[in-house]
Parts: sequence; C-alpha cells; structure tokens
Amino acid sequence: MFSDYKNYRDYVQGLQQLSEKRRLNGASALSDREKQMLSMQEKWAGLENDYFTKIDVDMRIASVGYVADKSASYWLLSKAGMAEFGVSNVTAPDDYGSEAYCDKMKISGLVRFDAQCL
Repeated sequence: MFSDYKNYRDYVQGLQQLSEKRRLNGASALSDREKQMLSMQEKWAGLENDYFTKIDVDMRIASVGYVADKSASYWLLSKAGMAEFGVSNVTAPDDYGSEAYCDKMKISGLVRFDAQCL
C-alpha cells in the first residue's frame, strides 16, 4: 500500500485524508481497501508508540528527515540534537552532524551526497 505513493510524505498525507474522511463521514464512507489501510496504520502506529515509550525516546526522531522543506533521504543528527529526543550515551566525533562533518563525509564517500545534517 505504501508502494501506491511517491514518497513517505504523500503516504502520510493520504492516511491523514482517509482518517479525516472517516471522522467526517463515518467508517461506512470508506472502501474495504481504505479501511484496511487505516487499520494497518493504526496497528503499526500503536506498535511504534509502544517501542519508543519502552526505550524512552521521543518518537518524532523517526521523522526528523521528513520536515517540510528539509526532507532528506539520509540525514545525520548532532549529539545535541539526539539528546533533545532522549537519545543518550552516544559515542561520536564532537562535530558529528555539523555541516563541516557532512561535507567531509560526502567528499570521502562515506555518506551519500544528498545526506543532510540536521
């Protein structure tokens, strides 16, 4: 079902539209396929929420690279940025996630050229 969409952002937007359609018009307004899509999304969202609650990390970290106007297929987050989401005990260079670090890694071929530091 994800394969029906160009990218993750379109997929999420499609699910939001289905959820709104159900809210406004009731579940009977959805096709069987639309009901199945929402059911699967709700199941996975619950499992994802349980996982991030268990590890005590803000689950928004999983979507950092999908922020509007800054979408990136590959991204690096600084240690300070990770800490904002509850990720701790990270061993990384002091400049990890900085623009200088990204540039150095891109030139050396260790990260993709479309990677962004956030």
